[in-house]
Amino acid sequence: MPEPDPDEREPGRSSPQPSDREVERRWAELTAQLGDLGTQENAKDDHEPVAGADETGAAPSGPRDYEVAEDGEETGFVPPDPPPLRGSDPLPTLAWLAALGGPVATVIFLIVWPSAPSWVYLAAIMGSVVGWLVLLWRMPRSRDDSDDGAVV
Repeated sequence: MPEPDPDEREPGRSSPQPSDREVERRWAELTAQLGDLGTQENAKDDHEPVAGADETGAAPSGPRDYEVAEDGEETGFVPPDPPPLRGSDPLPTLAWLAALGGPVATVIFLIVWPSAPSWVYLAAIMGSVVGWLVLLWRMPRSRDDSDDGAVV
Protein backbone atom coordinates (compact mmCIF):
# COMPACT_ATOMS: atom_id res chain seq x y z
CA MET A 1 0.00 0.00 0.00
CA PRO A 2 1.51 3.35 -1.00
CA GLU A 3 2.14 5.79 1.79
CA PRO A 4 0.32 9.12 1.50
CA ASP A 5 2.44 12.11 0.58
CA PRO A 6 3.22 14.06 3.79
CA ASP A 7 2.70 17.32 1.90
CA GLU A 8 -0.91 16.46 1.05
CA ARG A 9 -3.37 17.24 3.80
CA GLU A 10 -6.48 15.33 4.59
CA PRO A 11 -9.69 17.41 4.38
CA GLY A 12 -10.69 16.87 8.00
CA ARG A 13 -7.23 17.39 9.38
CA SER A 14 -5.41 20.71 9.43
CA SER A 15 -1.69 21.13 9.91
CA PRO A 16 -0.41 24.10 11.91
CA GLN A 17 2.02 25.22 9.17
CA PRO A 18 2.11 24.57 5.43
CA SER A 19 4.88 22.36 4.13
CA ASP A 20 7.92 23.75 2.34
CA ARG A 21 6.74 22.36 -0.98
CA GLU A 22 3.36 24.08 -0.60
CA VAL A 23 4.99 27.39 0.33
CA GLU A 24 7.29 27.26 -2.70
CA ARG A 25 4.38 26.40 -5.02
CA ARG A 26 2.26 29.28 -3.68
CA TRP A 27 5.21 31.70 -3.93
CA ALA A 28 5.74 30.76 -7.57
CA GLU A 29 2.04 31.38 -8.28
CA LEU A 30 2.12 34.82 -6.67
CA THR A 31 5.26 35.96 -8.47
CA ALA A 32 3.89 34.70 -11.80
CA GLN A 33 0.70 36.76 -11.30
CA LEU A 34 2.72 39.93 -10.72
CA GLY A 35 4.46 39.83 -14.08
CA ASP A 36 6.62 42.78 -15.17
CA LEU A 37 5.86 45.78 -13.01
CA GLY A 38 7.71 48.30 -15.16
CA THR A 39 8.35 51.83 -13.89
CA GLN A 40 6.07 54.48 -12.48
CA GLU A 41 6.32 56.59 -15.64
CA ASN A 42 4.91 53.78 -17.75
CA ALA A 43 2.09 53.28 -15.30
CA LYS A 44 1.05 56.94 -15.56
CA ASP A 45 0.97 56.86 -19.36
CA ASP A 46 -1.24 53.75 -19.46
CA HIS A 47 -4.19 55.41 -17.73
CA GLU A 48 -6.74 57.26 -19.82
CA PRO A 49 -8.11 60.50 -18.40
CA VAL A 50 -11.62 60.29 -17.03
CA ALA A 51 -14.24 62.27 -18.95
CA GLY A 52 -14.88 65.63 -17.29
CA ALA A 53 -11.78 65.41 -15.12
CA ASP A 54 -9.59 68.44 -14.62
CA GLU A 55 -6.26 68.05 -16.40
CA THR A 56 -4.26 69.85 -13.73
CA GLY A 57 -5.62 67.81 -10.84
CA ALA A 58 -6.13 68.91 -7.27
CA ALA A 59 -3.24 69.74 -5.02
CA PRO A 60 -2.59 67.01 -2.49
CA SER A 61 -3.98 67.79 0.92
CA GLY A 62 -1.81 67.16 3.90
CA PRO A 63 -1.95 67.60 7.62
CA ARG A 64 -1.73 71.36 7.12
CA ASP A 65 -3.39 72.46 3.89
CA TYR A 66 -4.08 75.99 5.10
CA GLU A 67 -2.03 79.08 5.72
CA VAL A 68 -0.97 79.74 9.30
CA ALA A 69 -1.54 83.30 10.43
CA GLU A 70 1.62 84.90 11.70
CA ASP A 71 1.58 85.54 15.43
CA GLY A 72 2.48 89.16 15.76
CA GLU A 73 1.74 91.67 18.43
CA GLU A 74 -1.95 91.46 17.56
CA THR A 75 -2.80 89.37 20.59
CA GLY A 76 -2.32 92.25 23.02
CA PHE A 77 -1.94 89.95 26.03
CA VAL A 78 1.12 90.54 28.16
CA PRO A 79 1.40 88.26 31.19
CA PRO A 80 2.12 89.95 34.52
CA ASP A 81 5.52 89.63 36.12
CA PRO A 82 5.72 86.60 38.41
CA PRO A 83 6.04 87.16 42.15
CA PRO A 84 9.49 86.70 43.71
CA LEU A 85 10.36 83.09 44.49
CA ARG A 86 11.94 83.69 47.88
CA GLY A 87 10.33 85.40 50.81
CA SER A 88 12.01 88.24 52.60
CA ASP A 89 12.63 86.14 55.72
CA PRO A 90 15.74 83.90 55.41
CA LEU A 91 15.20 82.25 58.81
CA PRO A 92 13.01 79.35 57.56
CA THR A 93 15.48 78.61 54.78
CA LEU A 94 18.39 78.52 57.21
CA ALA A 95 16.37 76.38 59.64
CA TRP A 96 15.65 73.81 56.92
CA LEU A 97 19.30 73.86 55.88
CA ALA A 98 20.41 73.18 59.46
CA ALA A 99 17.71 70.57 60.13
CA LEU A 100 18.55 68.52 57.04
CA GLY A 101 22.20 69.46 56.68
CA GLY A 102 23.19 68.28 60.17
CA PRO A 103 22.44 64.57 59.61
CA VAL A 104 23.87 64.71 56.08
CA ALA A 105 27.07 66.31 57.37
CA THR A 106 27.32 63.68 60.13
CA VAL A 107 27.09 60.82 57.62
CA ILE A 108 29.61 62.47 55.29
CA PHE A 109 32.04 63.03 58.17
CA LEU A 110 31.67 59.38 59.24
CA ILE A 111 32.53 58.20 55.71
CA VAL A 112 35.21 60.70 54.71
CA TRP A 113 36.80 61.70 58.04
CA PRO A 114 36.15 58.96 60.61
CA SER A 115 38.81 60.26 62.99
CA ALA A 116 37.23 63.73 63.20
CA PRO A 117 37.15 65.37 66.63
CA SER A 118 33.99 64.81 68.60
CA TRP A 119 33.12 68.52 68.55
CA VAL A 120 32.58 68.27 64.72
CA TYR A 121 29.95 65.56 65.17
CA LEU A 122 28.44 67.41 68.13
CA ALA A 123 28.19 70.64 66.10
CA ALA A 124 26.46 68.86 63.21
CA ILE A 125 23.94 67.19 65.51
CA MET A 126 23.31 70.39 67.49
CA GLY A 127 22.80 72.31 64.25
CA SER A 128 20.17 69.79 63.24
CA VAL A 129 18.40 70.02 66.61
CA VAL A 130 18.44 73.84 66.51
CA GLY A 131 17.06 73.79 62.95
CA TRP A 132 14.15 71.56 63.97
CA LEU A 133 13.43 73.68 67.04
CA VAL A 134 13.30 76.87 64.92
CA LEU A 135 10.94 75.20 62.46
CA LEU A 136 8.65 74.08 65.30
CA TRP A 137 8.81 77.53 66.90
CA ARG A 138 7.82 79.22 63.61
CA MET A 139 4.74 77.02 63.10
CA PRO A 140 1.34 78.71 63.45
CA ARG A 141 -0.01 78.42 66.99
CA SER A 142 -3.70 78.36 66.17
CA ARG A 143 -5.73 76.92 63.37
CA ASP A 144 -7.30 79.36 60.94
CA ASP A 145 -11.04 78.66 61.46
CA SER A 146 -12.17 80.99 58.69
CA ASP A 147 -11.07 78.44 56.08
CA ASP A 148 -13.85 76.16 54.84
CA GLY A 149 -11.43 73.68 53.30
CA ALA A 150 -11.46 72.63 49.70
CA VAL A 151 -14.22 74.22 47.68
CA VAL A 152 -15.23 72.31 44.58
